[in-house]
Amino acid sequence: MKDQPETIPKEKLTAYERWELPVMGEQQETPKIKPPTAAELENIRQSAYQEGFEQGKEEGFQKGFEQGHAEGKRKGEQQGLEQGRKTGESEAVKSKSAAIDKALSHFEELAAELETPIRKHQDEVEEALLNLVLAISRAVVFRELKVDRSQILRVLQEALAALPNTEELVTIYLHPQDLAFAKEHLPPERGTRYQADAALMEGGCRVETRHTLLDFTVEKRFQTTVQQMLSRHSDGVSMQETKDFTDQMGEMSDLHRDLLEKNAEASQPAPEAATEPSKAEEGEADKLKQASSETQETPEGDDESG
Repeated sequence: MKDQPETIPKEKLTAYERWELPVMGEQQETPKIKPPTAAELENIRQSAYQEGFEQGKEEGFQKGFEQGHAEGKRKGEQQGLEQGRKTGESEAVKSKSAAIDKALSHFEELAAELETPIRKHQDEVEEALLNLVLAISRAVVFRELKVDRSQILRVLQEALAALPNTEELVTIYLHPQDLAFAKEHLPPERGTRYQADAALMEGGCRVETRHTLLDFTVEKRFQTTVQQMLSRHSDGVSMQETKDFTDQMGEMSDLHRDLLEKNAEASQPAPEAATEPSKAEEGEADKLKQASSETQETPEGDDESG
């Protein structure tokens, strides 16, 4: 069975042109084509070059613009982010630092307010203990010099050792109670003499020559010892911790001899006063005497029971 030609549907049919047979036997005139000149070719080349240049320039500019825009945007964002982060951190640090400094300042003020009464109390306790130690020391020194009179011998030896070589007459002033003891145990050498001075305290002396005066009194030695003790204490601590005893130095280093002597006199027992027996006591004594006499006169073996 032979295939039927495919039929084009009507709706797909388009306008048609009428085909006509070409004219046979007539020779058509062929138009003459004039070749371009060198100038025209150059113009065409320049025109093509310029057109290509402009097109390439436009395309390059657009591409470069897009790349530069993207790169600049990326760098700008990164730089802005970094700068913003640093700025934020710096402001945060400043803000926190100010808050921390304010808190520390407040804390220091509170600590100072708490420390001030404590330091004041410590100073008062320290001063009270120091005054107590000095009072005890004064009492011990005063009593030891009263009890042990041999202390004057050591004082005399120290005073004579401190005396520079001299041919002048040396006069040593002593308390009258120490004078006899010193003459007995440490007789004066040639060119030296003892002299009584009731104003001196027992245990001390004063050495004089024509040009020299050595003060070895108890008051002076006690004053020197206290000052040296306070000076060593001040050297061992900082200036802030050192309590200034300058204003109280005279009072603290004073032996207070008058007070010590007054207390010593007050502590001595008062002598018992002789009192006459009362009449009742005399009567009671007579009765006891009479009873004793009757007991002695009673002969042995006179016991009624016998």
